[in-house]
Amino acid sequence: MFLYKGEVKTNPYFNQEYYALLEGMACTERPVQLKKLIKMALTSEVDYPMVFRWLKTNPAASEALLLYLNSKPEQVLNFDGLRLYLDAMTYRWKSKARLQQFINLEESLLPKISEKNKVVFDEIRKRIKKDVEWSEKYLPSITKWMYDNLVIVKKGPWKKRLPGIIVPTRYDLEITPYIPGSAKYLFSRNMTFDGKVTMTFTVTQETSEIVVNAHRLVIDPGNIVVKDNQNTNIEVNTAEVEKDYENGILTIPLASKLTPNTVYFLSISYSGFISNKQHHGVYSNYNFQEYRGKQG
Repeated sequence: MFLYKGEVKTNPYFNQEYYALLEGMACTERPVQLKKLIKMALTSEVDYPMVFRWLKTNPAASEALLLYLNSKPEQVLNFDGLRLYLDAMTYRWKSKARLQQFINLEESLLPKISEKNKVVFDEIRKRIKKDVEWSEKYLPSITKWMYDNLVIVKKGPWKKRLPGIIVPTRYDLEITPYIPGSAKYLFSRNMTFDGKVTMTFTVTQETSEIVVNAHRLVIDPGNIVVKDNQNTNIEVNTAEVEKDYENGILTIPLASKLTPNTVYFLSISYSGFISNKQHHGVYSNYNFQEYRGKQG
């Protein structure tokens, strides 16, 4: 950022080169740099529409934009490009948890939102709701195709193992399968299932991340909740949740450390797929009965 401002002062480049520098800065995952870039965009030091178009494709930018809005609400709400700001911030918000987060945010800011900006918030909320509905309808099928065609799982156990810091003591599991004849549901949900698991666990040493196995599951980071035995929420760094597809490992970074001698609870809501052949995951089988020499 310092170098960019220095180059602007001396003006040795063409506009295209400045845009290339800005686009590169918009790709950073560093919160400090993102905060500086957001501030520049809000103060019109740069071409803010272009900056927000770049930021919307940066997974780390969503949380940075949310944090900036919470810390300086008046500045953001009075910004001419509020619609672009909110669109970039919520571009990847496609879960019910994220929709509720936006509703809660809107309610908290309501006394400061002008009548004009209420229209903007209403548009963004409706767009998020539409994205949630689309994701629930089509994302499982898309993810299943990607698992089946792009994720290579070798025969035998995965070579990469869990660190062993997390010690589970109990699992509470809920599964809702969508199989023919079970109930009415959208065609896109056929041969899939919804699940929710709550894992009770302790840790063997201080850690700021939870590492668990997860394979062939659709997990939105917004649907991951961590609490301690006092029912206090432990913040999940949703932008940094990472899935190792080839080894079936999910890494959940936390904003604070977990300590030994404390009971914690990890809750994850997810969707999965029921394969019609043996696979690494849930699969279906068929039982045939002989009746008068025929299978049925």
